[in-house]
Amino acid sequence: LGSLTFVRLRLLLTEQTRPFRFALVAFAPVRLSALNYKKTSADKSGSLFAIVDGRIPEECEKGLLKCGFEVIKLPADERLGEAVASHTDMLLFRLGNTLVGSKQYFETHRDIFNRITEALFGFEFILTDDKVSSKYPSDAIFNALRAENMLFAKCDTASKTVLDLAEREGLTLVNVKQGYPACTVLALPSCFAITADRGMARALENHGIRVLLTEESESIKLPPYKNGFIGGTAGVLDGTVYFIGNLLSHPSGALIRDTLLSAGYSAVSLDESADSLFDLGGMILINTDKNGSSTSPKNPKSE
Repeated sequence: LGSLTFVRLRLLLTEQTRPFRFALVAFAPVRLSALNYKKTSADKSGSLFAIVDGRIPEECEKGLLKCGFEVIKLPADERLGEAVASHTDMLLFRLGNTLVGSKQYFETHRDIFNRITEALFGFEFILTDDKVSSKYPSDAIFNALRAENMLFAKCDTASKTVLDLAEREGLTLVNVKQGYPACTVLALPSCFAITADRGMARALENHGIRVLLTEESESIKLPPYKNGFIGGTAGVLDGTVYFIGNLLSHPSGALIRDTLLSAGYSAVSLDESADSLFDLGGMILINTDKNGSSTSPKNPKSE
């Protein structure tokens, strides 16, 4: 392609020594390459994108492609533990048309984020210098759960950038004991959620969210751990829940499917031949047409 497309990135830099923040507005050139991008700005409207763990099983990736998604695979952040180093919910937090992530991770993998900023034209990035490491809680600073007009998070360990964004967007912060709420809960935009975490189930129900409580199952794979969690196995878009693997391999799979149907959702297993589900930190699924990201970028906001 013969031109450069410019998007606005809002880099939110934080100081460790005192509670001071400033916003730096940068204009980052995005170069479209035939090797990593197939669409032009003229045909983005209505396109489907899936931001996923780079280790997604091949058959599940094929399933996304068959469903019409362009797949963007996240590389590992070497600061995180190997099991979750490329998990979507450990690397990015999404709220509407805003994505929050680590400045260092962004700069290390600028080619991937150039592709994302071009594909999701009009999305806003907020990048933070918050510490990321393999040790809890520094591995889970972006792992917060949006449910209706609330954000469920362990407020003393979650990134302040995430909490500030939620407050800026008018969400009510709900403090929970679970440090990985996005992983443990599959939340749907209809006051409904699925989880095996009893503490999260109580917190959700106490705030008006209907909950299907299931049992933990080894059918959710997250090596080297005994099992993963339902929130890390799926992504939701336009009334459909897409599962990484085979939903019916889960002991409660049929119940989950039927409950989703009763709530007005359909369930798609991305690999119906698989004997498990895969916890990859969920998926960020986006319809650029419905999310409004096929229009012009947002103007940066000063703070």
